[in-house]
Amino acid sequence: MCFIESTDKLAKDCIKHRTVEANNLDSQTGERPIPSLEFKDSPMQDILKNVPSLYPEDKFFSHVVKNPEHYNKFEVCKGILWTQNHKGEHVICIPKGTAGGKTLRGSLLDACHRTLGHLGPHKTLAYVRHWFWWPWETIGMDFAGPYPEIKGFNYILLIICHMMGMVHVIPT
Repeated sequence: MCFIESTDKLAKDCIKHRTVEANNLDSQTGERPIPSLEFKDSPMQDILKNVPSLYPEDKFFSHVVKNPEHYNKFEVCKGILWTQNHKGEHVICIPKGTAGGKTLRGSLLDACHRTLGHLGPHKTLAYVRHWFWWPWETIGMDFAGPYPEIKGFNYILLIICHMMGMVHVIPT
């Protein structure tokens, strides 16, 4: 998919992202620097300010924040939990919770949609995945088939994340 490139061009005035190599170390602290996000959009800044306070309430992220050394795919920097997306880019882990009477994830999706404009759900999803990550909450699963057998498989298991629309297709 090529959505990220066009999406970033449209949003370049709203967000600045700095990518770093995994093996680069900060000369002063000796730590690996974490990419920064600088949002010009005030609602987005307000949303992200709530992230660290909600980690302890999240069933998944609370364990990671308490013992980050046990979870090699995550890193805590300045109170923010980071991981890498499927492209190896650092993304902020967004906990489940509410802020200002709205769900944090819903507010984030709305802010991303406002940042991009009305470009459709696929581009908004690609944009969200480029900057943020959270575990699936609700999924749907179904088997499809039988199909003509290929390499010993004749059914497909479909798994769909209802929140993000991500689809996994698994031959069975």
